[in-house]
Amino acid sequence: MKKSSILWISSGFLLLLVGVVFLTTLPLVIMKIIDSKLVLSPDNPSWPLWRDLPVPIVQKFYLYNVTNAREVQSSGAVPHLQQIGPFVYRLYIKKNDINLTDSGRSVTFNERMTFHFDRDLSVDGLSLQITTLNAPLAIALQLIDNIKSPIFKGLAKFALNQLNED
Repeated sequence: MKKSSILWISSGFLLLLVGVVFLTTLPLVIMKIIDSKLVLSPDNPSWPLWRDLPVPIVQKFYLYNVTNAREVQSSGAVPHLQQIGPFVYRLYIKKNDINLTDSGRSVTFNERMTFHFDRDLSVDGLSLQITTLNAPLAIALQLIDNIKSPIFKGLAKFALNQLNED
């Protein structure tokens, strides 16, 4: 065999060996580095960002206004809904009473969330009156309608009427 052939074969085996070593150890090394950087402790650079989120979370809410509320209430008409929104709030989150427990393996804390209404990004102010459906009551009435037994149906209607009077 020629000297160059032996050199090429040796280089190929060496590269194969290096590839196998990297293929088996590189994922373990990467996971070890990631685990060391993700530890939540006061000396970690990400601790202040976790404790006091510096950027507010913007939340948008849309409500559905019943435009024919009188007809729905008086004659049981199908409600006509009009989407109104967005009503925009900025959510600020701060963690309090932070305790590292179990040798630093777990963290307990209380979280305080504060919502600030953003009038500039919202469709209207907070004084806007909106008529909505009482979803829990509508579901309860639907369930009562599905009851087969007249006795249980009567009891359920009686119970709802008692709640309505209070």
